[in-house]
Amino acid sequence: MKRFNSAKIIGLISVILCLVTASDTLAEQKMFAAAQQVFEAYRVDVSSVDMNIEQRDNSEIFVLHVKARRNNFDMALMLGFMAAGTAVQKSNNTGVTGVRVIVEVPYKETLFVEASSTIGNVKKLVNGETKPEEFMRKYVIFT
Repeated sequence: MKRFNSAKIIGLISVILCLVTASDTLAEQKMFAAAQQVFEAYRVDVSSVDMNIEQRDNSEIFVLHVKARRNNFDMALMLGFMAAGTAVQKSNNTGVTGVRVIVEVPYKETLFVEASSTIGNVKKLVNGETKPEEFMRKYVIFT
């Protein structure tokens, strides 16, 4: 039986860690690209949308920060939930348990509207099982 020297073991571990990290990064990029497609379909400037994944207690929260015009913050909020749900479905990401959408509204001073929901409820919205009015009334928590 051959003996592995420590340099080979460290090299093998490094390669494995790089592959795991790269696959997570590619999955996130696929999810972000799917969300951007939804925003582009509704002619929302994609450069005004910031997306990231937050880790919370062994779960992931998909966070979208959207800049809206003064009169359409409700549309931007709903579109954020739709984009997040579509992105999670297309990427088959099972680690995401919630969605948080932060809408930046320019007024006399900048206002922030923040809302969150579970991924299950967001998927129901995307699949048409829940109407947008019902979704906003029953399943969204404003903070």
